[in-house]
Amino acid sequence: MNRQAFLDILNSLQVLDSEGGESAYILVENNEEVLRKLNAVGIVDEVINQYGDDESFDLL
Repeated sequence: MNRQAFLDILNSLQVLDSEGGESAYILVENNEEVLRKLNAVGIVDEVINQYGDDESFDLL
């Protein structure tokens, strides 16, 4: 996996909500465009779906 391509994809995603500290999270929308971008850098849908629901998921 190309690390720069991975970082570019992560930086291009629109954050819906985030929180720092001990309960940190970064929520992004779970839609076809986001899934396509993450799939392109090797992240499969099964992994993404472990960290969210039909509307959003946690990038952290």
